[in-house]
Amino acid sequence: MYQITLRMARENCHLTIEEAAEKAEISSGTLRRWERNSECAKLSPSLRLLKVYGVSLNHVFFGREVDALERIRMMFDNDFKEVI
Repeated sequence: MYQITLRMARENCHLTIEEAAEKAEISSGTLRRWERNSECAKLSPSLRLLKVYGVSLNHVFFGREVDALERIRMMFDNDFKEVI
């Protein structure tokens, strides 16, 4: 399944970190940390954030952003190989 990062979800909504954090009732520092690594994100604030973004829990990767980006790159590489 294709999953996006928290940063991608926020950017898709055209929100700044400050705007998204305010709407989700978390600090902007917390959101910055979660965008880099959301492994330790608490469930309740995460769900509020996803509601702000209008995405489900299943569509967002929770973990280190670099790991999510690597998974996405690998998926695109595999899809591209199938086309050739």
